[in-house]
Amino acid sequence: MTSSRRSSCRSNPNNKIPAIIDPNGPGGEPLPLFESGAILIYLADKARSLIPQDAVGRYQTIQWLMFQMGGRGADVRASGVLQ
Repeated sequence: MTSSRRSSCRSNPNNKIPAIIDPNGPGGEPLPLFESGAILIYLADKARSLIPQDAVGRYQTIQWLMFQMGGRGADVRASGVLQ
């Protein structure tokens, strides 16, 4: 196994993309994350501007993110329903 592949496995046990390492994570420590939904929520929270800060808006946004990640969002768009 190459060193880049070992590094990738430490970032993402599935050894697939997407995966990121935020060198300035919580507490100033590096934070590796994998899975697109987890990455998007983390980045939105960190930016404090990409997701509603109120509980209702936040959970409604996360709900639609999960819908999209589950595959149905892409299926609906492809069928022309949301065009």
